[in-house]
Amino acid sequence: MQLRSFLSLELERWLKFLICERDDRLKFLREGWSNFEEGFFREEMLIIFNSFDLVSQHKTLISVNLIDNMIGTHKGGSVKGISELKKYLSSLGYIAKTSTTSLHDDDDFFDEKFELAIKLYQRFFKLQVNGILDANTISKLKKPRCGVAVFFSDQVKILSNDTFTRSKYTFFPGQPKWPPNKRNLTYSFPQGARADLKRAILDACILWANASPFMFMYIEDYKNADIKISFRVQDHEDGNLFDGPKGILAHAFPPSDGRLHYDRDETWANSVVPGAFALRSIGLHELGHVLGLGHSTDGSAIMWPTPKYSHTISYTLLLLLFLLNSLPVCPQPDNRRHVDLLHDLIGTRKGETAPGLSRLKQYLSRLGYIADTTNNNTFDDSLELALSKYQAYFNLNVNGLLDRPTAQKLSQTRCGVPDHGLKPAQISKYAYLPSKWPDGKRHLTYSFPPNERKDVNRPIGAALGMWARVAPFTFEYVADYDKADVKISFQYRDHGDGSPFDGAGGILAHAFNPTDGRLHYDSDEAWVDGVVKGAFDMQTVGLHELGHVLGLAHSNAPGSIMYPYIGSGTRAGLSEDDVDGIRSFLAADNSPPAAEDPPPQFSSSPVAATRVQAILEFQTILKKKVRIYISLRDLGDEGQIQWPDLRPYRERIILTASFEAKKAKPSNLVISKEMASSRTSSD
Repeated sequence: MQLRSFLSLELERWLKFLICERDDRLKFLREGWSNFEEGFFREEMLIIFNSFDLVSQHKTLISVNLIDNMIGTHKGGSVKGISELKKYLSSLGYIAKTSTTSLHDDDDFFDEKFELAIKLYQRFFKLQVNGILDANTISKLKKPRCGVAVFFSDQVKILSNDTFTRSKYTFFPGQPKWPPNKRNLTYSFPQGARADLKRAILDACILWANASPFMFMYIEDYKNADIKISFRVQDHEDGNLFDGPKGILAHAFPPSDGRLHYDRDETWANSVVPGAFALRSIGLHELGHVLGLGHSTDGSAIMWPTPKYSHTISYTLLLLLFLLNSLPVCPQPDNRRHVDLLHDLIGTRKGETAPGLSRLKQYLSRLGYIADTTNNNTFDDSLELALSKYQAYFNLNVNGLLDRPTAQKLSQTRCGVPDHGLKPAQISKYAYLPSKWPDGKRHLTYSFPPNERKDVNRPIGAALGMWARVAPFTFEYVADYDKADVKISFQYRDHGDGSPFDGAGGILAHAFNPTDGRLHYDSDEAWVDGVVKGAFDMQTVGLHELGHVLGLAHSNAPGSIMYPYIGSGTRAGLSEDDVDGIRSFLAADNSPPAAEDPPPQFSSSPVAATRVQAILEFQTILKKKVRIYISLRDLGDEGQIQWPDLRPYRERIILTASFEAKKAKPSNLVISKEMASSRTSSD
């Protein structure tokens, strides 16, 4: 009832908004949008705010200037650009494709066939049906839209009489459907797809799943997925070319083809970005086509061909209201996470039953504390043993009860790699994963998906540098994500690797042991490069996860970077425990001993290096016991640079860097050779 009341209130506000004058709308948006709660209501309001003055910038398959010059044109006239408009209307199904061509099919003459197309267009969009290119028709033609045809050849022939009959819904010719026994559909994206696209499609799938008998599941196998979602550009060889910004936004194919294409030339976002198109709203529309729906004549429906910014919010509202008022009430599964339930479970003990214990069992099983568990809400022997094992590992009071300290520890944010079950026994106090990189494999390449967020580059580079200083590994960035040894990306919820994320809080990230090399951040978390209250440092979490990539398991020493729990607003580095652990892990390698004074090893960065030739020439100077200073300035926008591995000279040089606080990049980098006798003796 609370949700129903909330939706009614929001709908009433929007109805008032939609009928007020334009200036009042802008005032309403400027003063009122910030009062909305975080979420899609607030997001869509700002998208609306930024869309009022965009209409004049939109274009279709023909230029805006050409189409504006057509206003008032009617049958018998001739204006430059009509031939292009004929092609556009033909691609949308308003002109029937026949085996024979008419006299004026390819020229700028306004003939009877073109007049019929204009009438069909006006009727579908509930404009005045006069067959003339009047101002309202031209305005509608200029708006961006879906590229799927409204009518098809047979339908155009049927509708080409004076009586235009229609329902609110249309279907593809022959009404293609997914087979009756095909209600679980898989979907996927090409390798390296944008994380915000994945989240948008997931949201759209959830809405369709709630309103239809279909279920949707993400899989990594793009080739064999039922629904294939991707960005395409211009002529992408599916017979439906895109036209650049602000024309055709996207298109999809009917069952059971399953292809869904976004136009890559558009500006897309799944958050509040001025002038951008909403990935979720367009995806919701195109998935309707994938499921078999054509376009709707109801302007408030998601299957309306042209997205109306001022009505974007009503798409979701109307769908929710339909679900609330039309569908039978069914019990909903408890999708709460263990962290949401722990407070209510404090004090439970063996023999008791409480809602949420099954979630806790699943969580402890995922972390390696329960080998095999029954999925029920009974506090049984296996849960008591698991809690005792957990308490012992984290130096808590071992009582097998879900007491307050245990619940508090369980609710903290952490890495998703298991603490137990990775190796039958530990040879020393350090825990290792069950595999290593081959003995001769000490140079590892790393990469990010093509559209990954750029602010992760520096933190990962810094974390790799820390590991390189204490372990015999070197790291090199490569652009080819598929062929990199270490693949770093942001993923969302169930992302097909068997270890789904759980939303904000809880599991922050996870990585796989050698030689898998995958490292995933949870895109639902608040990520930053640095120390920010309430946000997680990408460098610190990346440093931890890279330890797993190199072969280290978790440590129960709180000062270790391999400690499973990582708090927000903190930055940490390697501890002595971490250094000893990685060296002990690799001590049995049969790698040949390094030659005396080996040449520096270089790691590539995603950003081109700047003035590093001076460092390349520094090797010879270092061997001469003379004092030398090299100053490097203007390091570029990203503040990233290739650095040599100076470990062979660590007893003879001091590396210092001063940083410019506002720009967070080196403003003056000095390498100085010093006879640091005190430091040498301590080493």
